[in-house]
Amino acid sequence: GITWVQQTVTVTKTFYSIVWTGDRYYCVGEGGTILTSVDGLTWTSITVSTTSTLYKIIWNGTVCIAVGEGGVILECGSDGKWRVISNGGCIPLTSISSNDSTVVAVGGMGLVVTSTDGHSWTEHNVGTTDLLLDGIWDGSRFIATGAQGAIFDSTNGVSWNRKSVSTTADLNAIAYSGSEYYIVCGQGTVLKSSNGSSWTEYVAD
Repeated sequence: GITWVQQTVTVTKTFYSIVWTGDRYYCVGEGGTILTSVDGLTWTSITVSTTSTLYKIIWNGTVCIAVGEGGVILECGSDGKWRVISNGGCIPLTSISSNDSTVVAVGGMGLVVTSTDGHSWTEHNVGTTDLLLDGIWDGSRFIATGAQGAIFDSTNGVSWNRKSVSTTADLNAIAYSGSEYYIVCGQGTVLKSSNGSSWTEYVAD
């Protein structure tokens, strides 16, 4: 993770997310682009029936699921074939996470969609019109972060509680180490928490 070697691919698109499934990588990005590689060196483009930009991809142990522009949802099972599950509407889905039983995607206008099988999806709202930018499962709850200091948590992906933070910066991404949470924000701000509820603000030098 310290020394990096640049790899060249033939696709001149912007990529936003990458995942390892146990036997191959998938990365997704602009214009519905999906690339796959077994070694991270040689990449192959996959044709899918969408041109919507894909912002996030996860592997839940059974299937890959990607979400993106216009609420599009794609799924790839053990057969390696990608299918468009939902073409959504006008609201983007920006991030996706899962536990053993539920997949949760978050996006614009406080939109949350949940599924127990990756095929049928139910819409919810966390109680805001803010754009939600990222989401994780920490082992006991889902946490979603978003624009203007928006942060919410939920044990089931359906009912959400808003948490208080000391910044109105956009909360762009969240990570959990197993003992501490970190959120990277706009305006050079980082938030840290040991419990996911009380946050301490740090400003990068």
